[in-house]
Amino acid sequence: MASPSMGQIAKELGVSKGLVSLALSGKYGVSEEMRSKIVLYAIQNGYDFSRCRGQKKSRGDTVGVVLSQNDLLAERFWPRILKGVDNHALKMKAIVWDKPEDCKQIVLDLAVSGYSGLIILNEFPQAELDSLAKISFPIVIVDGKKVYECQFDTVRADNYAGGYIGAQYLAKQGHRRLLFLGYAGFSRSFKQRYHGFMDGLEAIPGSGIAICSAISPGKEPGPLERDALDFIYNRSELLEFFSGAQPAPTAIMCANDPIAMEAVQVLSQAGLSVPGDVSVLGFDNIKDSEYCSPKLTTLHVPKEELGKSAVKMLINRLDHPDEPLQSVALDVSLVIRDSVRPWED
Repeated sequence: MASPSMGQIAKELGVSKGLVSLALSGKYGVSEEMRSKIVLYAIQNGYDFSRCRGQKKSRGDTVGVVLSQNDLLAERFWPRILKGVDNHALKMKAIVWDKPEDCKQIVLDLAVSGYSGLIILNEFPQAELDSLAKISFPIVIVDGKKVYECQFDTVRADNYAGGYIGAQYLAKQGHRRLLFLGYAGFSRSFKQRYHGFMDGLEAIPGSGIAICSAISPGKEPGPLERDALDFIYNRSELLEFFSGAQPAPTAIMCANDPIAMEAVQVLSQAGLSVPGDVSVLGFDNIKDSEYCSPKLTTLHVPKEELGKSAVKMLINRLDHPDEPLQSVALDVSLVIRDSVRPWED
């Protein structure tokens, strides 16, 4: 479908070409209701917004960084990635959304903005992502909750490798009854960590390893598995599992550090010490993991490096718009502290 001209848009909507020009260039002189109507029509009909934004963007232009209010408030992880973006983009503006319905207006605003491109952290509604793709906005998605590689450039941590490293580490410490704690269906990263963990254990021949499963990664989440911190609001259920598990796990790998730190507390309630009775391994290496008791052994995710890589990838996309899509996975590494000890039967 050929890109419509401003004149064609004006004719279809029954307004003047000048009004369409004002709306699509983000200038004053048009009501927000009419601007939204014009911009939405233009997006749906494949209008070439580069006519408004300019064919070539310099590296000094503003980069929009889109993230949810919840992620912005999660000081432990996403703001560290945001810092990596902020330190390496000449100009950066955070675009924060709270509810999914906010995102449609964000797309309309972005269509007529002066942004060079976007870096999206974690997630954005698919319908709005499709709209952004229609207006040819250069986009990089960082640690996406879903699979985006077929549509956009992406950068993420190598979550699968982290799960594999964690499983191998616990096994080498002599642990043979292990548990992965966290609902694998919550996000792509949790699923990759789970599969890496399982494959890491299966790669140890003749190990006699038993998987003590409190949470089934393949089923719909129940009350225990509702969100990233899946059992924080259901301590009694997890406490019941730890109190009655036979045989009890000697080591637990958790889908992230907040889950691991919560597990330590619930284990204590069940009369089990960490790492005396049960070793606990986290994932992400958030700041709190170093200051909890015991200090958490975890997998380090290079959060600021994710932000830096996203900026480099976006600049490359601006300079080379026709190159094939790129996907980069950054290495994670083991950080040994106090929550894991060798096990001897």
